[in-house]
Amino acid sequence: MPKTNEMVQWTISSDERPGHQRRADRQRVLDQAWKYGRELRRRPLCPRFDGRSFSMLEKSPLLIAAYLLTVAPALAQTARPSLPDGPGKTEVESACAACHALNMVTNSGHNRADWETVLHMMVNAGAKLPSDRFAVVVNYLATNFPAKPLPPAAIVPGSVNVTIKEWDVPTPGSRPHDPMYAPDGSVWYTGQMANVLGRFDPVTQQFREYRLKTPASGPHGLIADHDGNV
Repeated sequence: MPKTNEMVQWTISSDERPGHQRRADRQRVLDQAWKYGRELRRRPLCPRFDGRSFSMLEKSPLLIAAYLLTVAPALAQTARPSLPDGPGKTEVESACAACHALNMVTNSGHNRADWETVLHMMVNAGAKLPSDRFAVVVNYLATNFPAKPLPPAAIVPGSVNVTIKEWDVPTPGSRPHDPMYAPDGSVWYTGQMANVLGRFDPVTQQFREYRLKTPASGPHGLIADHDGNV
């Protein structure tokens, strides 16, 4: 497979127009590449990601040129999903589309409680949604994108008794996962989207959450040592 600079050179020089027009187009593409790199440094693309994540593109105008010549035209032809009218549409178009494509909304389906959880997660991650519009957006999403039918369950023959009990963690939309049993019997978990660690006492059934000092650290797995330190 040709290297990036070879592919860009071939893409530009394969045009059968006069040489001076090809050279002008090449300069125009490179100018756009440098401008795009500067934009990545100046403004974040998402509340959780900034332009430093794209340092390779900033330093390589040929990579950006290849993108502009091949990927960008295809993306430009992709139609943006159309959202139904109604209260909350404007907030979805602005707050949700700031970090991801709108088809992640239109292709989803949740009940009201699950949409509320999803929206809490997005706000915890930095989505700019005024608190007084939260309920409006939840209602808009639940009305227009309801839960989709689940696939049929696989029935296992025989009988079994299962007891499942659930508790709501203190921070909505924190995306708790990776629970870990500590030597003292307590249960620790990570609140990835809210940047917290949580502790649950099965005896008293009480929670306590601890804010982490590193902003937006996205905590994951936990492990305890022999002394019970997490």
